[in-house]
Amino acid sequence: MQQALDGSTYEHLDELYSLASAHYARDDFEAAMPLFQKLTMVMPLVKEYWFGFSSTLMMLKNYEKAVTAWTMTAMLDGADATPHFHAAECFYSLKDQEKGMQALAAARLRSEDEILNQKMDTLEKRWENV
Repeated sequence: MQQALDGSTYEHLDELYSLASAHYARDDFEAAMPLFQKLTMVMPLVKEYWFGFSSTLMMLKNYEKAVTAWTMTAMLDGADATPHFHAAECFYSLKDQEKGMQALAAARLRSEDEILNQKMDTLEKRWENV
């Protein structure tokens, strides 16, 4: 059986991911964060782990770290617009319009999802009103 960087088996990691996701679903982000963080450390190339970690950091309003995590998520799947959009939301919360608009532009290049496109339009309008 293959193992992660820390020697964990994939079965153990699936259980850890399920537990982290359950905490997240119950809005217990404080409990979810270290679990997702461990997952990203032992299996750094698994997008779903980074997505969970990024989302959790964002929900904890740790926007600077969330941007870094969203960047890693985006690097693991260059075609996915979602990490770029969420990074733009973080930049909005950090009041960094220039970087936020760059992240939105990257998201728009990749998005074919009408709902996500509408969310991007809404975020862009919020910036125009600031």
